Amino acid sequence: MHAGHCHLIETALRESDEVSVILCDKPDQNPDGARRLSWLRELFPAATILRTPDDLPEAPQPWADRTLHLLSAPPTTVFSSEHYGDTYAALLGAKHRMVDLDRSSFPVSGTAVREDPIVHWEFLPAPVREHYAFRVVVIGAESTGKTTLCQELGEALNAPWVPECGREYTETLYQGTLEHAGIGEGHLWQSGDFITIAKEQSRREDVAARKSQGIVIADTNAWATGLWHERYLGKRCQELDTLGAACRVSLYLHTAPDLPFVQDGLRDGEAIRGWMDQRFTETLPAGVPVARIQGTGNHRLKAAMNAIQTEWSRTTKAPFPG
Repeated sequence: MHAGHCHLIETALRESDEVSVILCDKPDQNPDGARRLSWLRELFPAATILRTPDDLPEAPQPWADRTLHLLSAPPTTVFSSEHYGDTYAALLGAKHRMVDLDRSSFPVSGTAVREDPIVHWEFLPAPVREHYAFRVVVIGAESTGKTTLCQELGEALNAPWVPECGREYTETLYQGTLEHAGIGEGHLWQSGDFITIAKEQSRREDVAARKSQGIVIADTNAWATGLWHERYLGKRCQELDTLGAACRVSLYLHTAPDLPFVQDGLRDGEAIRGWMDQRFTETLPAGVPVARIQGTGNHRLKAAMNAIQTEWSRTTKAPFPG
């Protein structure tokens, strides 16, 4: 979905009392029909969105028959940006309103977006940007420079970065103290806390993606939250694993525990930094690119930027923002 589709539907809404939008989808399409349906309903709440299988011949008559079956009454006007709209409208007994046939207002197509969404970023509405954003997620054990690296990357790339909301949650839960923190008996953590954190982390990342220029940086994500659940509660959580599996990640940056441990009043994992680091390595999702970030000072930022640029260049022809 892109600005051309939006222009078509917005034109229909301006010129009509009631508007129905027919979404056709096939099982193997990406993005799938359910996701595109949610986009349409979010963007055009005043329209009626109808979903039907894309299982008919590419000819006006069968689609006119399907349309009459879907609608509660025959339409008076068909809005399209296609030559076949004349015949299709006539078969429905409606007039045809052609909108931007030559795509001069919005020179973009669905095919072009699927091939390289970042190149066509300016034509993507907010929920589509959320889906296609290039997401860099920084993960690692405690006190391995994650927050500093995220801040530096955000500045270098002119990109939004999402802080670790688990820390904010921890400060509230423990009221800024370590009295009940730790992996032993007495800590306050429960599975529901981690689920809340994971959902909020994902929500904030999605908001940042919508406002981005194609790239967003995140200090941890829902998948990593599942590992912190294991660290504190000694077991995995199925709901967290499900949330983690749904994360969209373009690149993981895995920070090494080769920096001095800094106690900030909330950290308690100095003795198990090596174990946490190993668990991140062992459990990283298969198929997602990952770069190991180590060293000190500016070397870390350069290594991270190089890794991001390499993956960016592999997936898009858009100019690198750095």
